[in-house]
Formats: sequence, C-alpha cells, structure tokens
Amino acid sequence: MRLSSCLLLSQVALSACHVDEVIEPAPKSGSSTSASSSSSGGSGGGGAVVRTVSVRSPWGGPAQNLLADGDFELSISFDGHAGPNSWYAFDTMTDGSRYLRGETGGLCRTGLRCAVLEANMVLFGRGTGGPDGGGVDASAWAKPPTGKSCDVVSVSLLDCDQTVFSVKLKPTAATPDDSGWCSYAASIAKAPTKRCMYVDSNLGPGEVALFDSAVVVASPKPRMDVASSPLSGESAARASRLMRRVRDLTPLGGRAPLVPPAVP
Repeated sequence: MRLSSCLLLSQVALSACHVDEVIEPAPKSGSSTSASSSSSGGSGGGGAVVRTVSVRSPWGGPAQNLLADGDFELSISFDGHAGPNSWYAFDTMTDGSRYLRGETGGLCRTGLRCAVLEANMVLFGRGTGGPDGGGVDASAWAKPPTGKSCDVVSVSLLDCDQTVFSVKLKPTAATPDDSGWCSYAASIAKAPTKRCMYVDSNLGPGEVALFDSAVVVASPKPRMDVASSPLSGESAARASRLMRRVRDLTPLGGRAPLVPPAVP
C-alpha cells in the first residue's frame, strides 16, 4: 500500500473516532479546572462535569515551615514499617504507639497525604524554633465528622521538651466551612525554643477526623500575641509522657560513642 493511501485511511479513522470533548491544558499549581462533554447522549450546551484536574505539590508547603512535615508527606507509611518520623500517633489509654493511618489525594486539603485522627488517639508533630527566638504564626486544618463542630479537635503548640509553655490554636469559626474543613490559628510573640504540635480530640467510638496543612512560620510581627495557655490536668501529664516517648524513639546523638579496645 502506498504512503498516500495510508495517510488517507488514518485521517478517516481519526474522523470516525472523534468525540466532541475539549480538555483545557493542565492548570498552574494550586488551581483546578473542569471539563464538560457534549458527546452523543448528552444535552449539549455545558453538560455534566466529566473530570476535574488539580495540581498539588508532593512536597507539602510552605517551604519555610518550621514543622518537619506539616503535610504528612513523609510520615505516612505501611502498618508495621514505621520508623523515626516527624509525626507520631499515640493511644490515650495506654500511651502506646499507634499506626498513623493516612488518606490521599482529593480527600486531603493540601498535598498528597493527610492524617486520620481517631477516637482515643493523639498526634505529636516535631518542629523547630524560629530564627533568634522570634515570633511564629501557627495554623492547621481539620475535617471533623459530619455534623460535628470545629472544637471536636484540639490543636496546641508546645515546647518540644516541656509542657510549661503552650498555646492553643483556636478555631477561626465555630463550624466547618463549605468544604467541611475547620481552620485553627494562633501566634506567639517570642518562641525561644523549638516548637512541636499536639493534637487531641473528643471523637466518639468509630468517628474519625482528617488533619492536614499544619504550619508554623517565623514572623517578625505575628498576627496576634496569644497568652500562654498551658494544657490542663491529664492532657498536660500525657503530653509530658509522650515527649519522653518521642525522645526515646529518636535518640539522635543520645548514645555514648563506642571506644575501641586497647591494642595489647
């Protein structure tokens, strides 16, 4: 068969398989776009959405986040394969470690992964302090169960080594927004030591909440100067115990150097 005949047949085949669907180019980071189809069987004139395309960074953000893994991109692993991580999950009844479950993709607020917060469970996230002990702005997002208010999840910023100083991130609204997420925020005028995040909840048996987008950023002029709000009662005692557990799980530089035997 001659080349001209092959090209003619290829054009006929493409014409027969044509579907009247227009897909826009991939959007810029942080945006999304939808495509609709008016192919056979539809009513035409802007029919139902066929697909939604979104662009997300697999590295989380922002780049200046003082938390080691604010978007849980590096802390979610297979059950039984957990190692030294930035986030840890603990059982409130036993103080024992728990498997940190995660969700992916469009269920999360940002990035590719987010944490699943369950009943009788707390999250402990590791971070560092701001430059020269300056102020920091802290924020986080949680998606409570349907019908629950934002105060079902409690978020606090702690000194990583003691519970004497802590600041509670207050919900910016009493109820979730249209997408089902709650925002929490607080500021500290001075943060001379490294900061960690402590997440607790009043979830009932079988209830879960998603937790994502935890950010602590240095700020020369914080949004607000929040007074110290120490954890109370059992929460403070538990946080103190878990701090020791986290240090035991990550003994960086904590072991004495091995001394080689003397040569006879």
